[in-house]
Amino acid sequence: MINVLSLGDKFWPILALDHGLTVGHDDSVSTLKLPGLLDGCQEDIGSVVMTYGLARFVRGHNNLPVIIQCFGAPLGHPKVQVCSVDRVLGIDAKGVAVQVDFSLSEEPFRYQLRSVSRLVGQAHEANLPVLFMVAPQEAANISHLSQSIRFCIELGADLIKVRCNVLSLDQESYSEFGEFLGGSPPLLLAGGAANSNILPEVSAARELGFSGYCIGRNIFQASNPLMMSRKLREAWQN
Repeated sequence: MINVLSLGDKFWPILALDHGLTVGHDDSVSTLKLPGLLDGCQEDIGSVVMTYGLARFVRGHNNLPVIIQCFGAPLGHPKVQVCSVDRVLGIDAKGVAVQVDFSLSEEPFRYQLRSVSRLVGQAHEANLPVLFMVAPQEAANISHLSQSIRFCIELGADLIKVRCNVLSLDQESYSEFGEFLGGSPPLLLAGGAANSNILPEVSAARELGFSGYCIGRNIFQASNPLMMSRKLREAWQN
C-alpha cells in the first residue's frame, strides 16, 4: 500500500511542503515557484507532502505522488482536521498525513486521539497510507521518542516522521534505538530547520535503520534547492 510513495523498493525520500500550516509563509514555495521546484526535484524524491489548498495549484502538473496534510494547524494553535479523505481522493492524492503532538494536556490529547483515529480508519478504508508526523522533541531522550513512535504504531501509522539528533546519540542509545526500529513501520528522518549537518545526519540515519527522510526547509530554503535534493539522495545511497 505504501510503495507508491517511495523511490525504489524500500527508500522513502519525501519532500515536505506543508509548512504553511506550521511555520507560516515562505516565498520559496509560493504558488508561482512551486511547479519549478517540483519539476527539478522529482528524480530525487519519491513523493511530496502538501496541504489540500496548495495541491490544487499543481494538480496534474507532474507525476509525483502527493500526500495531503489532513490534520494540523498554524504554529501555536491546537491541531485539528483540516481536510477530509473525500477531498484527498477527489484530487487523486496517494496518501494522508497527520501532525501529532504527544505532549498535549489531557483534553486536547483526547481530542487528538479521537480525531486522528477516525481519520486513519477512513484513509485505510480508501486504501490510502497514513504518514504520522510527530511534533519535534529536540530535548527528548530515546525512551520518550520510542514511546511516541509506539503511539503512532498503535494508532495505525504506515510511515512515521520524527526528528532525531542521530549524530549526538551515545552508543547505548544508538543500539537501543536501532533495535527498536527493526520492529516499527518505515521511520523517516525529519530535517527540522535548515542546518549544515543535514547531509551527515541523513547518512547516519540510514546506518541506524531509518527508511528515508521527510525534509522541507533544508531543501526549499537552500541556495540551490534542486542541488540539495540531489545531494540528500546521494548521501543516502552512497
